Amino acid sequence: MTFRSLRGSTGRRFLAAPVSLALILVLSLASLAGCGLAADQPPPVIPHAQLELHFIDVGQGDAILIQTPGGRHVLIDAGEAADGKTVVTYLKKVGVQSLDAVIITHPHTDHIGGMAQVLSAFPVGTVYDPGYASTTDAYGKLLAIIERKQIPYHAAKAGVAVPIETGLTFAFVAPDGPASDANNSSAVVRLSDGNFTALLMGDAEKAEEEALLAASSGAGQPGLAAQVLKVGHHGSDTGTTAALLDAVKPQYAVISVGAGNKFGHPSPGTLGRLETRGVKVFRTDRDGTVVVTWDGVNVEVLVTKKK
Repeated sequence: MTFRSLRGSTGRRFLAAPVSLALILVLSLASLAGCGLAADQPPPVIPHAQLELHFIDVGQGDAILIQTPGGRHVLIDAGEAADGKTVVTYLKKVGVQSLDAVIITHPHTDHIGGMAQVLSAFPVGTVYDPGYASTTDAYGKLLAIIERKQIPYHAAKAGVAVPIETGLTFAFVAPDGPASDANNSSAVVRLSDGNFTALLMGDAEKAEEEALLAASSGAGQPGLAAQVLKVGHHGSDTGTTAALLDAVKPQYAVISVGAGNKFGHPSPGTLGRLETRGVKVFRTDRDGTVVVTWDGVNVEVLVTKKK
């Protein structure tokens, strides 16, 4: 493939591969050391971005920041407790002063552990939570902060729309009801802006995927097609089924995963299914923080670790 050189407003160079439908893939040559964003390292520079999805490197956990064209901010999860400082530092460095909404996908500590620090550091408009019952200290601490700060609290369930900004469709497509385990009760988010859509799967596994596929196939439903897929459960082989991928048809997939993790994530099976379908895969263990941008015409993907 022939590459052409692009130069951002800061003079930093990027490599861009031309693809069809005016989608442009940009790989930043900036480099971060270690896991997460170093305290003295600036965040990736994003030229001419409007809608931005930041998949923050928090190791074996999830943390996603969404910045809208109108300057709204939504945070989905915040990694483990030890990652709270990393997430707060990153948010401040990209200009976040308050969060319009916070989404808790489910109460596992690798998703909510750092959220208490985030809620303490920023004003928050609304918290959305699927409400899966948990007795962990991390979840209890989180609920106590929400109550103390009197943050409006709403259910994250299929059919609930998050009123973030005119022109954006931001809604939960799952869960449809309580499941037998937390992963399959994950809040799944569908974000659309014009011709761009991202599907963010939390830790959803096969059971929730099957329910999602059944619900989305009904008359009048928008379907699941999306350019960007946030792979469920860190790329575990318990999800990202062939049926889901065939419905979503993603061009890009992002896997939030820790280097050398004890679970073997992402699994060879999941990677194989993505590769077979020609999906370009980005991984936080390999690429660092991954930033996807949409300017109304082009999709750009930037990474923070040099290949």
